[in-house]
Amino acid sequence: MSAFSFTLTLLLSSTIAAANADQPLFWLLIGPAPLAIGLAAAVFFRQRFPLHRCLLALRKWNDQSENSEGITRLGEI
Repeated sequence: MSAFSFTLTLLLSSTIAAANADQPLFWLLIGPAPLAIGLAAAVFFRQRFPLHRCLLALRKWNDQSENSEGITRLGEI
């Protein structure tokens, strides 16, 4: 079972549980609504900002900053 199918199963089961409760609106706002919003946001941001490209850019920036600091320190000595 993947993480996505587990999340959808959790969303479905919490929706069913909320429908059988005395105050379904309260349990929908606490349980599946934030989960559904978070899942939709994760899918949207994954399409807009590819994680591997962001991590690669961060790694290159980090390597460049380490190299420039090393040169500056050698010049100060």
